Amino acid sequence: MSSVPLSFEFFPPNTPVGSEKLKSVVRDLAAAQPEFFSVTYGAGGGTREKTLATVRDIAAMGFEAAPHLSCVGSTEAGIAEILAAYRAQGIRRLVALRGDLPSGTATAGEFRYASELVAFIRRTQGADWFIEVAAYPEYHPQQRYARRDLEHFAAKHKRRRKTMSAEALRLCQRFPWPGNVRQLRNLVERVVITCRNSSIETDDLPEELRAHDKNATTYVVRAGMSLAEAEKLLIRQTLTHVTDNREEAARVLGISRRALQYKLKEYGLSKDHKPARASSAPQS
Repeated sequence: MSSVPLSFEFFPPNTPVGSEKLKSVVRDLAAAQPEFFSVTYGAGGGTREKTLATVRDIAAMGFEAAPHLSCVGSTEAGIAEILAAYRAQGIRRLVALRGDLPSGTATAGEFRYASELVAFIRRTQGADWFIEVAAYPEYHPQQRYARRDLEHFAAKHKRRRKTMSAEALRLCQRFPWPGNVRQLRNLVERVVITCRNSSIETDDLPEELRAHDKNATTYVVRAGMSLAEAEKLLIRQTLTHVTDNREEAARVLGISRRALQYKLKEYGLSKDHKPARASSAPQS
């Protein structure tokens, strides 16, 4: 099973008592072995100094810490100044966000989107920053199409073209895909974005796919088997692979559905592999 990167987010505390309580919570949460702790950044940089102080406190405890950096309402010069302050403190990881305009602010500044902030950092600061980005779990309230949200997320990551290992490809081919090709397409889109390596491996695929593959029955055709025994095993394995969809099994085996029905009866497989039921959803 692949390990999912975990992080915890804090608001910068306003009092010394709050700072001590936050340190205590950090120690407790460290038991979950997060990849990093992040600290929020108020609209328009309202908590800038508190954010930096909190990040320093967490880092002094020996844990990875990343300040949030929101760009809306900011200028390039202002962002460059903040990055210089972080660099001086040895901070090389941050969470790049668009953020919200402070109340009463009329202009969005020189940045409209987080992708522009990421591009600015890379262009002016080089590649020595580890930049985290964000996305809505469904899709952004201002975005009409979920696919566009995925495209924006990928643009922030600047993901390069991916390849899929032979074993990962075989696992995808063996999965029945009850959601049809749409389910497969959605999975590929997400894996391409979330996979951190250039090659997609089986551990990058959802547990659902790996579990199905582990539970699949394997049949071995051995020397000395009769042709009828081998054919029976092949039909049984094919039906299991396509989740008892007889029409699909006949297509995979290269025979007519009527011929498959005859073989099932001949080999006594009709009771073991009942036809998959069609969806009972009402038609519009």
